[in-house]
Amino acid sequence: MDAGKITINEIFNGNKILEIPFFQRSYVWGETQWGRFLEDLEHVSLVNKPYFLGSVIFKQMMTNSAQSIGDLRIIIDGQQRLTTLNIFFKVLCLKNKQNSYFDRIFRLMSNNEISVRHNKNNIESFEKVLNLPELRIRN
Repeated sequence: MDAGKITINEIFNGNKILEIPFFQRSYVWGETQWGRFLEDLEHVSLVNKPYFLGSVIFKQMMTNSAQSIGDLRIIIDGQQRLTTLNIFFKVLCLKNKQNSYFDRIFRLMSNNEISVRHNKNNIESFEKVLNLPELRIRN
């Protein structure tokens, strides 16, 4: 097992498929968790220091090159935080009209699919958000 500090760019590198297994709970972050996350990011941007996301645990899987190109990892711990990062950066990039930047980091280079594969509980909602072509704000 390797343990150590890694960056978002090392987790999402255009070649890693991060799969959330069916036994993981549904996405449950609400206003409280999002509020704390946004406060943390605001603080980090003001002090210009790295943000500690917490531990993320992956299980390396063997891939059949005919079915899957890349590095397949099962998310054992951290799926709520990784899902939140994807949603946050998607909205931020759309707001700043930099969707191509999001795609470069959070999509696979080989086929442009979203690098995080959700289980049956959240796949439809997650992919709907991450495939938005533009930000639509309702009043």
